[in-house]
Amino acid sequence: MKWFGRRDDDLQEEIREHIAMGTRENMERGMPPEEARRAAQRTFGNVGVTRERVREARPLHWLETLWQDARYGSRQIRRRPMLAAVVVATMAFGVGLNTGIFTLINAELLRSGVEDPDSFVRVHPVYTGDVPLGNPRSGRVSREDYLACREATQTIRDLAAWHSRGGILDHDDTVRVPALEVSCNYFAVYGARQLVLGRLFLEEECASRGPQEVTVLSEGLWRDRYAAAPNIVGRVVQFDRGP
Repeated sequence: MKWFGRRDDDLQEEIREHIAMGTRENMERGMPPEEARRAAQRTFGNVGVTRERVREARPLHWLETLWQDARYGSRQIRRRPMLAAVVVATMAFGVGLNTGIFTLINAELLRSGVEDPDSFVRVHPVYTGDVPLGNPRSGRVSREDYLACREATQTIRDLAAWHSRGGILDHDDTVRVPALEVSCNYFAVYGARQLVLGRLFLEEECASRGPQEVTVLSEGLWRDRYAAAPNIVGRVVQFDRGP
């Protein structure tokens, strides 16, 4: 860019004038011309360092650097087009792979099944008593603790609870099925309202454990284990040898 070239020429001229002025002053003090010039250069300092500092102080120095990098990059591409193509393809693949992985994690783990993920929070209990500072242990919440927190909170619209659990399904010891024990409002908090069949929990079913527990099957389990049987609603199944 010619504009940057003119600025560099002006800077070079200013540096030469400054050294020449110092040389004249030294000669007026009685120094020989060569010694006077060397002394002026020592006083001025490193010309290259001074030039770079002045360049960095310019308002558009970043644009000049960008232009120089772009010119250097274009020269390298013209010299080694195949290598440049491989590098660009590798970077594009890496960026695409990272984007895809983050999108998958974001959809499946961070925002999975949540109706309004921006206002959704998870509360993890932590036990800090009688342990060294900075080393808390994972805690557990009783039913009474959960109900007290749900009633007392003023910053959360609703609070659901769940407990991870696994068990044997229909006396099949070869398959252990993961499950969750959840509070009655669990699906409402997650915003899950669309069911393939049947219904969600009723309030009276969650007040206390009755003679039979009520189960909501995932669609995957319903299709894989029960062949998507339409008469599954109301059927009694055995989970952990209990109905």
